[in-house]
Amino acid sequence: MRSQMISYALLDSTVAPAAWMLDHDTDILDNVTLYRLIGTGVSATRSYWESARAQSAAAGQAPSPVTLPVAFSAFPGETFQAPRNWVQIGYPTLMY
Repeated sequence: MRSQMISYALLDSTVAPAAWMLDHDTDILDNVTLYRLIGTGVSATRSYWESARAQSAAAGQAPSPVTLPVAFSAFPGETFQAPRNWVQIGYPTLMY
């Protein structure tokens, strides 16, 4: 879940991606520019989060529970609208 939290900073700031990449990346300026210009900070961190969850599942471990308050939206006209009780199974801290 930590990568999801940092994703908002990556999208809103130029300094956040630089700080995040500084430890493991040699082409920081190129990557910061790329993330910033096309707004991919959220999707990039989401892929790390999904990968970690998949690795936990493959190892037979349950993913860590979500402890933050969660909101969920279902919009009219969507092909599939998950029922609230389904969402609450995965996110017990569902507030809205």
